[in-house]
Amino acid sequence: MRIVLTQIENTYDLELMEQQFYTELGIAIRSHRRSKNLSQDYMAKKLNISQTAYSKIEAGKSGFSAFRLRHIFKLLGIDPRIIIAPILEG
Repeated sequence: MRIVLTQIENTYDLELMEQQFYTELGIAIRSHRRSKNLSQDYMAKKLNISQTAYSKIEAGKSGFSAFRLRHIFKLLGIDPRIIIAPILEG
């Protein structure tokens, strides 16, 4: 029984860590977007998604593919390591 509970606890911890990662990533993306004076609507159109879907990315409420993340970084003209490394080290 303890093994099962440990597995559940570990899964829960991973889910929390994943949510925290997406939240921090979204905050960083928003900050860089704003520093470039780009709107959420502009980003959404370039990513071929709705503004609502893009807003969820910045709010950390939506996961996304590595391909989409790469496209976001290209649109913002930033090196992904600048954003991701501090989040993973934190």
